[in-house]
Amino acid sequence: MKEEILLKLAQLYEQELGVGPFPLEEARQVGRGKDWVRFHGCLNLFLTEIAGIASHGKRLKKISSERNVEFRRIAAQPFFAKYPEYHYIETRMQTSDVPGLKKLLDSTEQARLLIVEALAEK
Repeated sequence: MKEEILLKLAQLYEQELGVGPFPLEEARQVGRGKDWVRFHGCLNLFLTEIAGIASHGKRLKKISSERNVEFRRIAAQPFFAKYPEYHYIETRMQTSDVPGLKKLLDSTEQARLLIVEALAEK
């Protein structure tokens, strides 16, 4: 694994993903409706899983092959590809004033892509 990828991942976790607070009101604004509770649960799980993997930073070099497979499975798709039933929320986000949520999702996507790249090299 390239050290620079792992360093970027660790920095992203420390500066963006590992800090709070979660933009709950913004998520509620775009997720309003009958699916709110399920959307919030899926989003929270996805963000937590990616942040958890990112928190490994340079230690990703030392994970077992089983963990590598598990982490690659988790990071295989962006949130709205993994949960296409919420595509309408992605569309709603584009026209909503939710900068905190957009930044969190963008940072999580950056981390996801770094994870995929780092684990593919192992």
